Amino acid sequence: MDMTEGARDLLRSLERPKDRVLRLELVGQRFRFVFGLPRDDDDVLTDREMDLLHVSPRVSRALQGTILDRDDTAEGPGIALRRPA
Repeated sequence: MDMTEGARDLLRSLERPKDRVLRLELVGQRFRFVFGLPRDDDDVLTDREMDLLHVSPRVSRALQGTILDRDDTAEGPGIALRRPA
């Protein structure tokens, strides 16, 4: 999994609760961002020595080859999961 600079900027700007990390989790059939505890087996996406996103090995395998990209919508900025063409 890789990230665009826009996604990095957005994730870097998020305020995180103390002692929590941003996680990408599979909830039902959808991927969701949640704040949670880090796990020893997490894959960690970093930028400028900052942990941006923690992903379980299972989610990481499911999203292999996916690009996290900033997605500006009418509701505001978000993150889209895109597969390369």
